[in-house]
Amino acid sequence: MESSRRTRVLILAGGFAGLTVAMELERKLGRDRSVEITLVNRENFFLFTPCSTKWRPVTSTSQRS
Repeated sequence: MESSRRTRVLILAGGFAGLTVAMELERKLGRDRSVEITLVNRENFFLFTPCSTKWRPVTSTSQRS
């Protein structure tokens, strides 16, 4: 009798690379029940904050009356 084996993929760290890999593997292998994908990260959320020196609000110096 043959035992069913699951393939387990463990992704450590959930930065941009880890999250991208997890999402791509889920997209390609999501329907395959023999594959288990686990993403391990210190936080339980993903936060993207653009660098404040590159993103500045645009302000107008002229005022209309």
